[in-house]
Amino acid sequence: MVEVAAVLNSRQLEVLRWIAAGCPDGVMLDFTYKTAAVALQGRRLVTASKRHGRWFADVTPAGRFYLDHGRHPARVEGDRAGDKVTRKRPTRPAPTRRERAAVPDLAGTAPDGRAPERCAAARLAPP
Repeated sequence: MVEVAAVLNSRQLEVLRWIAAGCPDGVMLDFTYKTAAVALQGRRLVTASKRHGRWFADVTPAGRFYLDHGRHPARVEGDRAGDKVTRKRPTRPAPTRRERAAVPDLAGTAPDGRAPERCAAARLAPP
């Protein structure tokens, strides 16, 4: 999972500033800015898309906040830079021994529950 509120590296910050300036021509001379833009999109600082063969990016309100304050809006003052901001996912508790024991072991059985030998023999026997 992406550390949404982590501090940006120098390349990401450069690309964020470039996108905020309207992506002027002649500044980014290679295509690595697209990789940085995708990383910024994962942090919800920009939106980037490629439609009809044309690349487009724009700064989100969170990206504008980062440029103005030097931190992600999800990060509270005093937090360490490496703290993760993640959404909690609902978890299912692990089954108990009793629940695991109640599940029949169907390995090696036919769909009708018979042993494979009897199932094969039943198919060969006339009706």
